[in-house]
Amino acid sequence: QTVDSAGFVGQYTSLAFGPDGQPAISYYDFTNGDLKFARFTGTTWNIQTVDSAGNVGLYTSLAFGPDGQPAIAYHDFTNRDLKFARLTGSTWNIETVDTGGTANVGWDTSLAFGPDGQPAIAYYDETNGDLKFARRGLFAPAP
Repeated sequence: QTVDSAGFVGQYTSLAFGPDGQPAISYYDFTNGDLKFARFTGTTWNIQTVDSAGNVGLYTSLAFGPDGQPAIAYHDFTNRDLKFARLTGSTWNIETVDTGGTANVGWDTSLAFGPDGQPAIAYYDETNGDLKFARRGLFAPAP
């Protein structure tokens, strides 16, 4: 089944099932440089642009929080940052998790929600060749 065919789309995909049992996919839209989210309604795919500020949406990782809402960790190529987006109602709230300074961070993300319900992200710092971990708290990387 083709989910999205508007240009060159579908790189850096991540698949998760929502609390309703339906599949959802986060992915990179190469044509527009955007982060996208597709959710199956049972009959069709509902596609949303999550972030379009610059060239964003590489290395996505999708997870559903305890509240049943989707969240996505991803790389902002323009600013070389790690970002986090979470759906609240009908609005995607976007945060910069790690700016990295002069480093290029946020590659190869892996997002999970801890037992406390808070998001945590493992990711690669490409500039320094380091594995990093960030957890909700001010979202500063763990020591």
